[in-house]
Amino acid sequence: MVTNYLRITSLFLIGALFLLTACTSSSQEPATAPGSTALPRSETGTSSPGSGPTPSLPNEIDAAFSRGRALAADEQWADSITEFNQVVAAEPGRTLAYYYRGRGHLGLGRPGEGVTDLTKALQLDPSLDQAYYYRGRANLDLDNTAEAVDDLTKALDLDPSLNQAYYYRGRAYLDLDDPAAAAADLTKALDLDPSLSQAYYYRGRAYRDLDNLVEALADFTNSIRIDPELSQAFYYRGRVYRDNGEFPNALADFTKALELDSSLALAHYYRGRVYRELDQLPEASADFTKALELDDGQTLSYYYRGRVLRSQGQLTEAV
Repeated sequence: MVTNYLRITSLFLIGALFLLTACTSSSQEPATAPGSTALPRSETGTSSPGSGPTPSLPNEIDAAFSRGRALAADEQWADSITEFNQVVAAEPGRTLAYYYRGRGHLGLGRPGEGVTDLTKALQLDPSLDQAYYYRGRANLDLDNTAEAVDDLTKALDLDPSLNQAYYYRGRAYLDLDDPAAAAADLTKALDLDPSLSQAYYYRGRAYRDLDNLVEALADFTNSIRIDPELSQAFYYRGRVYRDNGEFPNALADFTKALELDSSLALAHYYRGRVYRELDQLPEASADFTKALELDDGQTLSYYYRGRVLRSQGQLTEAV
């Protein structure tokens, strides 16, 4: 009997202990379940260090980034910048958001802001060849010509197939009065894409500076063939014709250039010179006068108009 009594007592004590433990555990349940991501977010909108991102934030940022890229592809630059503003505010280290926002600023004609964003992108990832390319274009727009050459050279070091980088570096070399380097780069650009009308135009200018008039004439003609609305190509081809003594061809090209862009003061000046060579003095005088209306700093227009007036016996006006 004693043995049975001890067994019953032991079972009773174990049951009581179990009930006590269960009640205590239910009153001390943790506030956050194991594995939960419901942790505090930092001031930038991302989760606190080491916690991992909150569930909704990455989806929102990725959606804004995707919208920004789509808008940039459609050249809706202002709207794309709005999207990328949200992305960089939430994720200041998102490289491509700065890259695309920089391109947006370029599309809106704001090269200074473009340089700032593209520089930030390159600080985060120095291997972005396209970022160097677009920053080079922005620097060229800002007349930072040496910096443009450096950027475009880095872009080509990373990707030698960037034909547009050769084109813009060629333009930069032309601005730096290095027509030989310009012609070499523009030739490379045309080897990669023969449809670049502007590359023919700028190479024509480089060849003209190098006194390679035959090559210059061919390039301006190719440029006009691809883009018949390029007034500057007619203007420069007119100058080559004039240099060759082909005055009727020069006259036709200057006239065409002015039909496309009547604000070209130098086209009026050089057409006036051609009219004078052809002894069409009233037309020459009218062109020199028009050149001066557009740009009163055209010293040679005063000089040649004076000579025309003298030839017409209008000595007081000539003086």
